[in-house]
Amino acid sequence: DWTWFLLLLLLLLLILLLLLLLLLLLLLLLLLLLLLLLLLLLLLLLLLLLLLLLLLLLLLLLLLLLLLLLLLLLLLLLLLLLLLLLLLLLLLLLLLLLLLLLLLLLLLLLLLLLLLLLLLLLLLLLLLLLLLLLLLLLLLLLLLLLLLLLLLLLLLLLLLLLLLLLLLLLLLLLLLLLLLLLLLLLLLLLLLLLLLLLLLLLLLLLLLLLLLLLLLLLLILLLLLLLLLLLLLLLLLLLIQSFFPCLCQDEVNQIVTSNVRLKQIWEDVNLKWNPDDYSGIKKIRIPSTDIWRPDLVLYNNADGDFAIVHETKVLLEHTGLITWNPPAIFKSYCEIIVLHFPFDLQNCSMKLGTWTYDGNLVVVNPDNDRPDLSNFMESGEWVMQDYRSWKHWVYYACCPDTPYLDITYHFLMLRLPLYFIVNVIIPCMLFSFLTGLVFYLPTDSGEKMTLSISVLLSLTVFLLVIVELIPSTSSAVPLIGKYMLFTMVFVIASIVITVIVINTHHRSPSTHTMPQWVRKIFIDTIPNFMFFSTMKRPSRDRQEKRIHPADFDISDISGKPAPASVTFQSPITKNPDVRSAIEGVKYIAETMKSDEESNNAAEEWKFVAMVLDHILLCVFMAVCIIGTMGVFAGRLIELSMQG
Repeated sequence: DWTWFLLLLLLLLLILLLLLLLLLLLLLLLLLLLLLLLLLLLLLLLLLLLLLLLLLLLLLLLLLLLLLLLLLLLLLLLLLLLLLLLLLLLLLLLLLLLLLLLLLLLLLLLLLLLLLLLLLLLLLLLLLLLLLLLLLLLLLLLLLLLLLLLLLLLLLLLLLLLLLLLLLLLLLLLLLLLLLLLLLLLLLLLLLLLLLLLLLLLLLLLLLLLLLLLLLLLLILLLLLLLLLLLLLLLLLLLIQSFFPCLCQDEVNQIVTSNVRLKQIWEDVNLKWNPDDYSGIKKIRIPSTDIWRPDLVLYNNADGDFAIVHETKVLLEHTGLITWNPPAIFKSYCEIIVLHFPFDLQNCSMKLGTWTYDGNLVVVNPDNDRPDLSNFMESGEWVMQDYRSWKHWVYYACCPDTPYLDITYHFLMLRLPLYFIVNVIIPCMLFSFLTGLVFYLPTDSGEKMTLSISVLLSLTVFLLVIVELIPSTSSAVPLIGKYMLFTMVFVIASIVITVIVINTHHRSPSTHTMPQWVRKIFIDTIPNFMFFSTMKRPSRDRQEKRIHPADFDISDISGKPAPASVTFQSPITKNPDVRSAIEGVKYIAETMKSDEESNNAAEEWKFVAMVLDHILLCVFMAVCIIGTMGVFAGRLIELSMQG
């Protein structure tokens, strides 16, 4: 009842969550639509701004062209004016020249006349001189006028040039102002474009965020829908289990839970009638509490009610035949034999019989020697191998003359071990192989013990998991327990041997002297048979190098030719300096020799440890494979022969 209530509550909560999520989705969709509208508006604004920008650029270009045309026209006008002025100047100059020529001609004529009249009119000489002076004055005046005119013309030309320059400067200033205005407008438009682009980016980011939120909400909605479907499936399973038989097993408590329909058929002579007397009614359904029922109970009940608690209706026929098919949930005790776990085959039974009626009053007969399992639902862990029913007559000590009837149903179930193979056995096998690989790890790395302890801790965790899966019984040790025990011993042995190997690796001649048999076996013999010929062995040059007195050539020391054989008793060795030098050389040689011997001895111990590692790697790998096959092979062969 509580299960149904909780499932209904969960369904209601899920439906409410779904409604809330749908509302949120609608709100987000509205926000998305608003954002899309804003994006469209911004795009339109951008397009309008771009069009305005283009129009302004075109206008500015037209203005620039007009200004350039005006400048060109002004320049042409200035050139024309200059040409006209030049022409005028030339004309004036020509006129002045003509006047000068005329004056000169007049002067010449006057001179000629004067010369002619000189003779004639001596008296008039003074008058002529006066006239000549007057003419000269006139000529000078004309020249002055001519100069003044020239100066005036030059001044006019300068003024015109200045005016032209001023006009050009004004035009240039106007052009610069127009360019500045153009640049300012362009900058403003660019700023507007940048702002609009930023707004677009922000809106796009918001749109992306909303899309992500939508996706998350959709995922949550899908998850909730999946949960809803799972709950519906659970409800359907509960409904199906209420009407169809199912078999579940609690291994730790050794309880089998069976959801069954206990079909019972009997005849009650007191409940017969004639259908013709009752409008042809041949069958009716009445509450089971209103009639007599056989009090069938489950004898080997482990938990729950012994009797049938679901008071369903019975089908009553006019012949007095009664069919009662109530659903029931039985929890029966089943002794789990863990010897071959997880490759085990379990035999569970259900013993049904009347509680108060003996065999003389109520005879219980099975409908068939095999129960009806047409609607049986198999679990993912067990498969039904065989099932049968037996009828027993039992005489108890209290009533030796009264038989009691019961029907016992036996179910032979085979465990499907794939779950344990994948999740327990294969990881344990991999840990075992890791244990062997400890000996492949170099000792100098310092990680041998770390790896070994890690494997041991992992196996301990797996052992705790397995302890929770199997019943607490001391009748037998299961196969997987044996394998875990084997693996545990295997790992502990590897830890102990690793300690020995590390100790061997770090030995030195100052603490341990290598026995001859160790050198003979682990350096000379085993490497040749175990394909260790490529391994670098320690130096075999172990001859003692001693300094003999006759080996010294002291000719260099004394400065004289050395005799054929010089000994330490020679007179030159009596020199204290030479003697101290020879003693120093002897000390250095002995020190170097002892260091070399110590290094060679340490290398020999390291080589022995390396040989032990290689041997133990092969041994542990072989033991791992053989031990795994030895634990599981027998049971697997037995199951294959049975199957």
